[in-house]
Amino acid sequence: MMRDSAGRASVATVFLLLLIPTIGCVGQQLELITPVPTDASQYKTDEFLVFFSPAIGEAGLEGLRLSLTNTAGNTLSIDWRASYFVLPDGGRSDVITSDIPTSFQQSATQVSIRQTVEIVAIPLSSVSHSESGWAIGPIDIEDGSEFTLHLAVESAGGETVGEHDFTFRVVETAPMAEAGESAVAEARTAVRLPVWSALLALGIGFLLGLLLSAP
Repeated sequence: MMRDSAGRASVATVFLLLLIPTIGCVGQQLELITPVPTDASQYKTDEFLVFFSPAIGEAGLEGLRLSLTNTAGNTLSIDWRASYFVLPDGGRSDVITSDIPTSFQQSATQVSIRQTVEIVAIPLSSVSHSESGWAIGPIDIEDGSEFTLHLAVESAGGETVGEHDFTFRVVETAPMAEAGESAVAEARTAVRLPVWSALLALGIGFLLGLLLSAP
């Protein structure tokens, strides 16, 4: 009985030790600063509701993820040919969507009445091509810097065009581990638990094992 209890306690302890270092892992976050968001990174006009979130790749921020809902009484379309990014260095870049390379056709995205589309908008300047295929690089942006997405949204038949500038600030950046033994060592050091935390996890695991083994 005690042997089973100790075994279960050990399993529970290992689980806790693995779980604790993952708590608090953060990603790169964006703050919509203009126009003033309706709620968090959400903005509403008379024609649509749009929610923004960062599109993160292996090397960092690659673009913006848009969730746009048509609240107008007719079909809307996002005109990518009239949309663009203004990057942190002040440079302007055309916009493509994540369906590379077909998005190079710059075709508009249609949004039917009361429908929602999910789109990832990427600066064209971050896209490259080589023998291995298409690749998306990260936006060169630091914590606290800003960039803008100029979004052109047309109503049915192109009768009216809404020009909207959404400016974002990077407020937090996830730590990126670099290749090499030194980076691995630093990562292990960063997640190493204090002695008291390890002892606490050991005690909790042992108690859990006793509870699980009770009839």
